[in-house]
Amino acid sequence: MIKSLDGIRILAQSDKSQQEFCDDFLREIADVVGADAGIIWNASTHQFKVVSQYSLEEKPARLNLTRVDHDRLLGDAANRDTPILVRSGEQEVQQDSPMLFVGKFHRDGRHLIELMVQPNDDSEEDVKQMMQQFGVALKTVDNPADGNHPLQEVPETPVDTGIRRSFNDDELSSYLSAIHHSIDLKLTAANVANETRRLLDCDRVSVVIYHRGRFRVFAISGQPSVNRRSNTTRLLEKLSRRLLKTGQSFWYPEETELPSQVSEVLDEYLAISATRSLVVMPVYEKVPSVVEDPDSLESKQNRTIGGIVFEHCHQRWKREEVESVINLTTDHGGNAIRNANQHRSLFLYPLWNLLGKSKLLTAPRMLSKTILATLAVIAITLFLVFFQVDFYVSADGILMPETHKPVFSSVEGRVDQLFVEHGSVVNKNDTLATMSSDEHDYRVRELTSQLESAEQRLTSIQDRRFTEQDDKEAIEENIVSLKTQIKNLEAQLAILNKISSSMVIKSPIDGQIITWDLKRRLQNRVVDNGIQLVEVANIDGEWILEIELPVRREGHISREIARRGDAGLAVSFLLAADTSKRYAGRVIEVEKNVALNANKEQVIKIRAAIEGDDISIDQVRTSVTAKIYCGRTSIGYQWLHDVGEFFQKYVFFKFR
Repeated sequence: MIKSLDGIRILAQSDKSQQEFCDDFLREIADVVGADAGIIWNASTHQFKVVSQYSLEEKPARLNLTRVDHDRLLGDAANRDTPILVRSGEQEVQQDSPMLFVGKFHRDGRHLIELMVQPNDDSEEDVKQMMQQFGVALKTVDNPADGNHPLQEVPETPVDTGIRRSFNDDELSSYLSAIHHSIDLKLTAANVANETRRLLDCDRVSVVIYHRGRFRVFAISGQPSVNRRSNTTRLLEKLSRRLLKTGQSFWYPEETELPSQVSEVLDEYLAISATRSLVVMPVYEKVPSVVEDPDSLESKQNRTIGGIVFEHCHQRWKREEVESVINLTTDHGGNAIRNANQHRSLFLYPLWNLLGKSKLLTAPRMLSKTILATLAVIAITLFLVFFQVDFYVSADGILMPETHKPVFSSVEGRVDQLFVEHGSVVNKNDTLATMSSDEHDYRVRELTSQLESAEQRLTSIQDRRFTEQDDKEAIEENIVSLKTQIKNLEAQLAILNKISSSMVIKSPIDGQIITWDLKRRLQNRVVDNGIQLVEVANIDGEWILEIELPVRREGHISREIARRGDAGLAVSFLLAADTSKRYAGRVIEVEKNVALNANKEQVIKIRAAIEGDDISIDQVRTSVTAKIYCGRTSIGYQWLHDVGEFFQKYVFFKFR
């Protein structure tokens, strides 16, 4: 039985707030229609927001609609003047299936209302009267001054989850105008994807273009850009490559027998995209003729330059029902893609495109800015070329005393005793350490024993010379041989004694020990011959700067020396320990040979004397950053000479 709308008329003329009105109106209209549940949406903005909800039961009946279908239903209701009745998303409507009433009203903005009605042996005539009452209630709210509205026929509209199969001339004209709006390939691909999806009302349309040797997704409907890292995009490109290379259209689920190379990728893509209908239509370089021989030479040379992918996630298409609209949009979309691709294939297209955009610089509205920019570029160029500055070459180095001597071991032996440590002040010939060698001592004892034995034999033979008169010649020969042997043994023993004296390590100069942690390094250690034991430096004397100049910068130094003659180049340096003050020096020696530094880099060693006595040096080998003066040059060369040298070495040299 249809109830009266008096309560709704009174409510429509009240001055309640928006929230109070929606709550009361939802209960009133649910009572009129006999609805189990209802909801009111605010449709004034792009996104629908819930304003009020109502339910008689804890879990009312639900209509079998997906979220996408529900959003589409709300959008359709917002654009219609009459309410919508939905019974089921299936193709066959059942009498006892739950019903959904959807309509809109305007009070403090645009609102949508949904009512869920569970039929109770209601006839089709009763359902039609309920829909009419629902529509009158909505009009009463929109026009509260007019309480009587004639009952209108409201058609029942089932949810359509399939593709649109027809469209009028205005829609087609708007579609063609949009996809042919530009000849830029990326923009055309985006227009084709978005406008085709809007025209056909399917879930997703993608455009694939053959670019740089492979098929790539250029546009996906509803997305401002393509995320190539997503699994969906990667699998779609992989599937498109395998399907478009055949040059044939592909229909899923119509295609049943597929090669494994296609079926494996297709299964992966369907699993991740939830697609139920998929169509891949190729786009050829030339428009295929109406009657085309697949074996003709023209057909074989007509390569595939891209494709359009149609997808639907909620219904499986029947090819015979949607093939005509798919082919229509493919023909028009393919023409737009083909024209844009031919435009992009023009010889030196990037250059022509850049030159075409450069016309904007001379447009009247941009002319003043272009002139200012040009003058600024000219001024900067003249400044870089003609403004002269001092040119320096940078390098790293260390500070060392001018007088410093390393002390080396002259024999392989053991360091028995150290008499100095780091920082000890010593004089020339002061004992620094003593060494011993068991092997050396053994050789000394052996030679001493041999010398004593030879001297004893010589004495004995000389005594026999006065007592024995028969064999004087033999005795004289033995005496000469023993004297020669004794002379050799004494010479060898003198060398060993000299080595023994060298085992007492003495300071070569007056100065200070600058070797760190001597006892840990040398005490009771066996060292080889020629190993540096300690280093003595006169830290109270003059200091010098030892610079390691990279070989690639040596040319600047050589040119300045050739220009100035023997005059030393000025040096400016900073101490690593104190960068607040700059010190000066002058080059006194440039090594002629290339050496390797600790980092195995080729360097030229340069020595420079320090000018001034205001420098306070606490540590030997203090790191410094030095700059060597190499004359005057333009500021542009000073800033950009490294770039110029790079091009000279790696670009110009290779093409001369």
